[in-house]
Amino acid sequence: MVDFYCRSKFEKADILEQAANLLIELGKEKKRKVKEEKDTTSPITSIKSPLSSILSTPTSISSSLPSSILFTPPSPPTNDEKKEEGEIDKSQLPQSPVDLSLFANPLLNQIFLANLAQALYVLEGGLGSFDSREGRIMRTLCCIAVALFSLAAANDGKDYGIPNWKCDAEVMKSLFRRSKMVPESVHSLRFADIDVIAALGDSLTAANGAGAEVNDPVAVLIQYRGLAFGIGGDKSLDEHVTLANILRKFNPNLFGYSTGTGSANVWKTAKLNAAIPGAESSDLVGQANDLIRRMKEHPEVDIKNQWKLVHIFIGGNDMCDWCDYPDVVSDQHFRDNIGKAVQILKDNLPKTIVVLVGMLDLSLLRKIDKGKYFCDKLHTFECPCEQELNFPDDDISAECKKYMTAEQELMDGRFDTTDDFTLVIQPFFEEINSPPMTPDGEPDLSFFAPDCFHFSAYGKPCPFSSKPLSSSGHAVVAKTLWNNIVQPVGLKDRYANLTDLSPTLACPDKLCPFIRTTKNSVDCAPYMTPVGN
Repeated sequence: MVDFYCRSKFEKADILEQAANLLIELGKEKKRKVKEEKDTTSPITSIKSPLSSILSTPTSISSSLPSSILFTPPSPPTNDEKKEEGEIDKSQLPQSPVDLSLFANPLLNQIFLANLAQALYVLEGGLGSFDSREGRIMRTLCCIAVALFSLAAANDGKDYGIPNWKCDAEVMKSLFRRSKMVPESVHSLRFADIDVIAALGDSLTAANGAGAEVNDPVAVLIQYRGLAFGIGGDKSLDEHVTLANILRKFNPNLFGYSTGTGSANVWKTAKLNAAIPGAESSDLVGQANDLIRRMKEHPEVDIKNQWKLVHIFIGGNDMCDWCDYPDVVSDQHFRDNIGKAVQILKDNLPKTIVVLVGMLDLSLLRKIDKGKYFCDKLHTFECPCEQELNFPDDDISAECKKYMTAEQELMDGRFDTTDDFTLVIQPFFEEINSPPMTPDGEPDLSFFAPDCFHFSAYGKPCPFSSKPLSSSGHAVVAKTLWNNIVQPVGLKDRYANLTDLSPTLACPDKLCPFIRTTKNSVDCAPYMTPVGN
């Protein structure tokens, strides 16, 4: 009944556009009312309406409806079933008078959506007018419910792993073993010599929303650090590709990778992942100092004698502020902010290689948004400049290119003044200006979390395509990052086809079995050392 109502009144695109616009409009009005009344109550609960009761009580209006349209959820899982399935850590959800537990798992999401659908019936029966603001909002929310119900019905796709990855036998004999002696030079660093992995960055390194269900945009607030492409350690390489999981093939005793969900200050989850959602390049200095403190205080980290890899990815939030504060977040400031953080690492962490992932061209967000009104309006909050009409695609791309060029200036030798430290930029994002695409020629939203901004971890059915997909944002990016790392400096790919999953993980060059640096990429022979047994 509800499905017929929504589909007969609106085209699908109109439904989503109205939904996003009305929700934003409601938010602005609530903010104004709160300011006028100087009321600290949550904006949603400060308005006495059916909407607030729906958000706080899953079955608040069930008694008002005929049994023929009531949603009857399946029986709640038993405690044993919950343990098997795994539950989202509700402590990671934002604190609010609204009962956010409704969003914490797919079952309750469906209950919530069902109640939105029920609200339509109540309003249509005379409890509210569709001509009123609340009536229009409730009608639109009902239509969102229909769209999300269709997504909830789809099964999750499979994660993207590389089962039984190996190189040829001759390569395996030397490349997967540690050096005979702990290397003194970073240019002689084998992958198996890395004992510690760490990371700095923003929400993409914190992996916000990576494990979110396709119909659960609220879960984008959750930091799925164990799935992060650079430092996540959930599962194994056979099941989920991350840089940390690849390095564990070389050194099973690798320390520092993240697991599970949690914020940067939760050691059990974050370990040496110091990334903070919302961070800009100016925040890297603070993160670098925090990381150094963690290493110095932890008994399993030998700063002087163990080799460490620090992964950095930053810049999205800088660019999202560029149109409003071009002088503050200029490409020069961006370069200098990163440089200051890397210098702090150099001054305090001997035996360290820093892997900096090059800037991503954020103009591709507009290609994702095209025709996807919910994503488009959601990005109003996540990336205001992306919504700025006076900041056209070409300008966004040009500024991102300036950031990329500024990053490259950091490899001018300033961090090669000692043998035990270096910085290497991995530029595979630089020439990507389109999102991954489906066979239908549409943006592959399975690559992204439900907000169409952050990377997903698992392959999911695409919400706007009838064809199930199997790509996975973090896993695909991790594979591409690894392949960039094993390429010599100066010959690294600056473009990656994120749609094509056929290329596998590259094997290191047996003629230069080290992490490629500026110096060993020119001539590897001076850095060759014997391998251990």
